[in-house]
Amino acid sequence: PFNQMHLHSSSSGVGPVFQLTNDTGDCRIFFGQNTTAGSANAAGQFRYSVAGDYMAFYTALSEAMRLDSSGNLGVGTSSPRSDGLLTVKMPSGTNQTGIVIEALDTGGVGSQPGLVFSSHTGGASGKIYQDISGSSLNFATGGTTRATIDSSGNLLVGKTSLSLAGAGCEMWNDGQVVLTTDGSEILYLNRKTSDGDLVNFYQDGI
Repeated sequence: PFNQMHLHSSSSGVGPVFQLTNDTGDCRIFFGQNTTAGSANAAGQFRYSVAGDYMAFYTALSEAMRLDSSGNLGVGTSSPRSDGLLTVKMPSGTNQTGIVIEALDTGGVGSQPGLVFSSHTGGASGKIYQDISGSSLNFATGGTTRATIDSSGNLLVGKTSLSLAGAGCEMWNDGQVVLTTDGSEILYLNRKTSDGDLVNFYQDGI
């Protein structure tokens, strides 16, 4: 054997099987210090509840993650939601971020961490990603960026940078709005139900 416990099979197929069974209770594997004092020898655990049909993972003697019978995963909670595959619960009284997606690089390939939304066949997808080099948050559909919040907090729709010449909409962080179109009407205003004002202009508030 190469270690204290070594299972080996030279045949093809399933191979060696290490099996724990219980009629109604738990099956557990403990990790910890080689001591009988307190619970230090079981600080980490893999626990399968036969009755509850779930797998729980422990660190520092506390449950840290649970995979329930429906395949829903809960991190920081023993009750993952049934309407989503992943539930992340922030610790009480802290401002910890629930999920952190970190880029490998600060520029070029590997510098745009994000979330991708796609069908299982890998068709046209949606994406929310951060451009680390430009410090912008971007929203894409069909593989194309459609909206951007730049590093100054300006919202850009149909374009990725501030430019009066480029078609698209800019909503600046100080309240200014820039609309640019190419060869068509730039603004439609439609009031329904009743007659009245369409646009009001004010100076220094009302």
